Amino acid sequence: MVQKLLHTSQIEMGESLFGYILRLSNLNYYDTPTRITSLGGLPSLSAAAHFITSTEVDLTVLASLSDTPVVELHSRMYYPAKHSSTGCRTVSFFGHQVHHDTIRYRNAKLCPMCLSEFGFCRAV
Repeated sequence: MVQKLLHTSQIEMGESLFGYILRLSNLNYYDTPTRITSLGGLPSLSAAAHFITSTEVDLTVLASLSDTPVVELHSRMYYPAKHSSTGCRTVSFFGHQVHHDTIRYRNAKLCPMCLSEFGFCRAV
């Protein structure tokens, strides 16, 4: 049986999955998100490109830990677009097709002013 995290929060509109994992880490007083990904049975965030675009990543344990619907977590993934109208390699980003190079998987930049204003990492 999977237990819930001590502190959970609803995922915010426009929040990235990485941002949500970081926020859960902070809410639960973990130094790094590794504890959340480990408890959730997820790959390390350092494997971001594979993790965030893989259709094989199971988010059910993370959903149970965070008391978040698994469908909501899946909506934050960047799955390959099923029918790319551009002919280029595209991913689905909140229902829109974007070129895969547009998504910055490594060394993501965070805006401290945005974090203080909104309290979470936006997907873009």
